[in-house]
Amino acid sequence: MCRLCDFEVEEAHYCAACLEQKRKEGLEPRWVTSRVRYDELALTLAVLAWLGLVFLSPLALVVAWRFRKAPPGLTQRRNWRIPLALSLATLHLLALVLVVILIMVN
Repeated sequence: MCRLCDFEVEEAHYCAACLEQKRKEGLEPRWVTSRVRYDELALTLAVLAWLGLVFLSPLALVVAWRFRKAPPGLTQRRNWRIPLALSLATLHLLALVLVVILIMVN
């Protein structure tokens, strides 16, 4: 089956004729019409943590790590947001630990 005729629906691959057959039988598969962009969510949380919302840094780490292998959005983009979110959130937590240690020493 060529890429033009290949439709991926619910992790199964169909050709146009098979989809039409399923539609006539009343077994039409569900189409994915929306998907959460966890990479953008994690990056937003990490940036907001640097802007002063300190409690968002651990949350950004959890979201980025948990959904690092989630399916991409319906529009394909490059996958640089998750590593950047993980890096920013980790650096923010390390900076917070360093500030706390410096306060405790003085």
